[in-house]
Amino acid sequence: MLHKRGIFLSTRYSGEDFDRVEQEVLEQLKNDEIAGLMIYPIDSNKRIDLMYELVRDKKPLVFVDKLPNNLPANCVMSDPISAMDQMVGHLAENGHRRIAFVGHDPVSRSSVGQRLRMAA
Repeated sequence: MLHKRGIFLSTRYSGEDFDRVEQEVLEQLKNDEIAGLMIYPIDSNKRIDLMYELVRDKKPLVFVDKLPNNLPANCVMSDPISAMDQMVGHLAENGHRRIAFVGHDPVSRSSVGQRLRMAA
């Protein structure tokens, strides 16, 4: 669909080398080597100065599901409430009755609070 519109999306999976890959793509955006970046930041504290610089310089940067350190930037959210409902519903339909959910700090991980509210 994107290619038909002349849009090319490059995806990177960082695997175990997430620190290096995240630094690399942020630098590519800074140096105009890529036209824009959608990123799910690994850590809210690492590279915050670089992220702030990119936002300040109005680089096309969009965070996915969480803003590092409440940085005043663009952020898109998945629908964690619907996702949690579907996941738990699927498990329940398959006979599971004792289901656990592990999350992170709801302040630093913006969608976790919504997921927890749905699960309650």
